[in-house]
Amino acid sequence: MKFIFTFGIFFFLSCSATDSSFKPQKVPKEFDYFWDNLAEFIACVPLKETNQFVKLTTRPPYLQYHKQMNLHWSKIQENYLNQVTAWKHENLTFISQNPTLYPLAGGDFINLFTFYPHSHLFVMIGLQKPGHIRDPRNFTDVELSKALNSVENLVWELAIFNYSTSVRLHKNVANPYFTGIAPTLLFFIKRFGFTILDLENIVLNPDGSVSKQVENLQTHSGIKIRFFKKEEGFIRELYFFKIWLSANSAKPTTPEGKFIQGLGRFNLMLKSAEYIFHTREYESFVSALVSQADRVIQDESGFPLRFFNLQDWNVRVYGKYLGKIPLKNTPVVPFQNDLHEIFQKESQPLPFDFGYGVLKGKGMSNLIVLERKSLQSKAQP
Repeated sequence: MKFIFTFGIFFFLSCSATDSSFKPQKVPKEFDYFWDNLAEFIACVPLKETNQFVKLTTRPPYLQYHKQMNLHWSKIQENYLNQVTAWKHENLTFISQNPTLYPLAGGDFINLFTFYPHSHLFVMIGLQKPGHIRDPRNFTDVELSKALNSVENLVWELAIFNYSTSVRLHKNVANPYFTGIAPTLLFFIKRFGFTILDLENIVLNPDGSVSKQVENLQTHSGIKIRFFKKEEGFIRELYFFKIWLSANSAKPTTPEGKFIQGLGRFNLMLKSAEYIFHTREYESFVSALVSQADRVIQDESGFPLRFFNLQDWNVRVYGKYLGKIPLKNTPVVPFQNDLHEIFQKESQPLPFDFGYGVLKGKGMSNLIVLERKSLQSKAQP
């Protein structure tokens, strides 16, 4: 059954000038538990007796996978989530239910949800295949091993570095059994304690609307995952789109531009962004997103500070800014003197690795938090 949802119209009616009044749907009383069962299996959480994949958990490939994934998740909690949680309690006081947009996201739901845990709608854009997950009950042991290994490799890299290399991403999402970003996203969503309502392959239409994908497209294809917690009583949504961002990607002449404009006011997440947004080619794209954003969390590879009018934005910086990380196949960009000056005067400690700083070693990361002053003034009693 085809569905079409025009984001522009919906969000124009539901978004105020400074915050979104987007009201997610209520959790249905009954639904098909296939995707939640599969997410339990992939995430290696205790499977219910009624889980249709429970018999697979005794097979040798899964036993090894289960052991490794539990170790990886323990490292994620110990080396990252525990530090971020404590740091956030001291440094991030805002609560925003606005949509959150994450360009060049890869499979990084960890940081997206950790920094914006109150958002009801998450939009991730990357170059990876969204994915198609085959039913593992039909796999041989060899096929099951290959399917699970691709997920394990991606989670391992995030567990060790809080960072995913493009080479590893593209290699592992090409797995023919658990293809694309979808299985990794299911792992993280489930590990954060959510119930998966459904997963659907979608496509972004020329008018900026979204519909069910009926053919295998190479561009503007995506997945939509709906998930919830019973105690919250509402459905959150995650979209991942495979899109090669261009200078026109925020303009109403492109499908993604119409979609982004339809989000209304949003939060931004930028991390390990390859410095492409520092080039002239992307100036109009960056300007458009900054004008629509209310909050931005990024490392220095995201949007250059020059795009933010400091009369309108509060800027807080953490860690160390040492200039561009020398990475292959990334543009040559100038040293941000204005950002360096703020770091020299105002930088506070950053107790965890973030973005490209991990490549320089422990304690060499930076994190930048930007928030519109108008939001803070309205929050005052």
